[in-house]
Amino acid sequence: PLLLTPERERFSDFVAPLHYSVTGIFVRKDRIFRFDAVDDLVGKHFGYNRGYALPDELNKMVLGGKIVAEEVSTTEQNIGKLIFGRIDFFVSNTANARFLLRDSPHRTEIAQLPKPLSARRPAYLVASKSAVIQGRDALVNDLRQTLGKLHRDGSYERFVAKYTD
Repeated sequence: PLLLTPERERFSDFVAPLHYSVTGIFVRKDRIFRFDAVDDLVGKHFGYNRGYALPDELNKMVLGGKIVAEEVSTTEQNIGKLIFGRIDFFVSNTANARFLLRDSPHRTEIAQLPKPLSARRPAYLVASKSAVIQGRDALVNDLRQTLGKLHRDGSYERFVAKYTD
């Protein structure tokens, strides 16, 4: 699933929200800090996965040189960097990070800060604009209806809870 950005709209058709992404801040338990607003992150060094669409406020802080960001390929790499003190925190979709931490040997050493960095951004199922898909309109309509139903009746949340809690 992709977060909608103008760049991504150039090459993707955004079909429907697959899930709603919450960006969490993950820290070592022995280095928990207070987080009320993005300004609390000034001077820190953080990691995030390559291609992850950072919340606008955080991205502005990075571009302004107020915070140092480091892209990596996987959340597991961010977990390792955090454990070894190479970053102060990492940001991630909370469901993804909680799923990976559930079976990690470092799960007891890492905490998610209580306040999320961003809440409930729709992450879309997408189709490549260049892909030739027979029956595209009907398929897109069916996917929209099915995904909408899964979110309305709570099926999606129950499914995710099995793998993240």
